[in-house]
Amino acid sequence: MPTANQPGRLRFSSLFCRVAGALGLAVGLFLGGDLLIHPLAGHSRDQLIECYNNQQSIVVAFKLWASEHSNHLPFNVSSNAGGTKELCRIGQGGSDWNEAAHFRAISNELASPSFLVCPNDHNRKPAADFQQFRQANISYLLRSGANVDLGRASEVLLVCPIDGNVLYCNGNGQFAIEAKGVPRPPLSCLWQRNESFRRAATQILILLFAAGLLIALGFALRRGGAAASTSIQEVFCRPASFFTRSH
Repeated sequence: MPTANQPGRLRFSSLFCRVAGALGLAVGLFLGGDLLIHPLAGHSRDQLIECYNNQQSIVVAFKLWASEHSNHLPFNVSSNAGGTKELCRIGQGGSDWNEAAHFRAISNELASPSFLVCPNDHNRKPAADFQQFRQANISYLLRSGANVDLGRASEVLLVCPIDGNVLYCNGNGQFAIEAKGVPRPPLSCLWQRNESFRRAATQILILLFAAGLLIALGFALRRGGAAASTSIQEVFCRPASFFTRSH
């Protein structure tokens, strides 16, 4: 039989769950918003320089290749002329999802495939050589398209989804701490390539899910408290009603 103080306990538990859930939801939304605004983990300037040097080597290789192909980059040259134009798979922000094909085109100009992996990317390993080179051996995002060429100095060519370093078609670059107004890596790419982003996003999703469960539990307890209160009223009112009827 329900006790007289059971509804009070249920109401308190309901209130606690709803307040805790609301706080968790607020914290999760705040952290999620901050992660979307600042998706890249900060690194020291020395670490950024290592990444930047890799990107510079890649741009030099592209320029060497372009010097023999009317000053055009591989993804703007037909495969009949040794380019990779037909292999482009341009996605969000101009990032090419088939960048391995474009990097493979400059394999003779690029000394080693190790330049294609950011030194701060602990989730991807460089290929031993271009014979074993795959998409999984690339850290950097390559932008392609007709508007991305050596003649377009202001167009972004390479973006590091780990550090945020940016290199333009003319070879100039910006460190992550200086880059402004440049295309941000797509979230799907950050999820795939940036381990710290993926870990943080997973933790936030778990927090939001737990907060939602607490809020749902709070409302369930609230309904249970109302039902228990009604049940107790019936229990205590029955003798009185019986006594009234008997007289």
